[in-house]
Amino acid sequence: MCGSIHYRNSRRSSSSNNRTSVTNSPSYSKSVMELGHIKPNRCHRIPNNFNRMKMKIITSKTIPATTDEVYLTLSDEGYNYLWQLTNLGSVIPAFKGMTIIKDGFARSVYAGQKDGVESRVKNTLADFERKMGIERGTLKAKILAKRYGDYDTTQSAEKFFHSRNADYCIKGLIYGFTNGLRMGQEWDWKAGKTVGGTSEFYNMPVKTAKAKFANAWRKMNRKLGLKGVRAARANGQFGYPEGGSGIGDEEPSL
Repeated sequence: MCGSIHYRNSRRSSSSNNRTSVTNSPSYSKSVMELGHIKPNRCHRIPNNFNRMKMKIITSKTIPATTDEVYLTLSDEGYNYLWQLTNLGSVIPAFKGMTIIKDGFARSVYAGQKDGVESRVKNTLADFERKMGIERGTLKAKILAKRYGDYDTTQSAEKFFHSRNADYCIKGLIYGFTNGLRMGQEWDWKAGKTVGGTSEFYNMPVKTAKAKFANAWRKMNRKLGLKGVRAARANGQFGYPEGGSGIGDEEPSL
């Protein structure tokens, strides 16, 4: 069996007579938009509408969309999401020609019914601008994909993605610019401050990133990723909150 897909507020049915009522339900429609329609026994393939997700341009001035998700102080519902920082190269020449991608995790909804993914993307853009001396609202982003699940499921897929793509990572370059480092200068990674989630940024073609994102959601790969998540939590690593704990998944600063 392939990895589970969460159809909130709807049930799968083996009866073809009941299938119409499920596919016409609001929760099913939302799941198809976010997750894509998966054909039976084809879980390793990119969903049919995976590349047709409606693109919304997000900046640090964007007001995140409101959502009908139920807001819980102690949540165990989140998203693994993929997004692109589209114009950093036009602001800082060193990044020119790069396709900058980030794979991340967000709780499904934040206070005020704010969409979790949009809130996190906005916050990261603001952090970039603040730490790189860029005028607020300059940087632009678009969400490429997102998938819903509990904290263990979403973080497992995220962890697998990160564990397999170190060659694409550009954290050193981002770190250097945020700390004013010179070429050849020795530095300690923990000594300075940089953009939040720096280790999750990659220079990677969009098509490749989407394929790798989908692959990370295979059941076998999520199982491998979960081992990494549990090890990170045991070591106190930031960014891997346990569902229902309310620790490590605090509200974005904006």
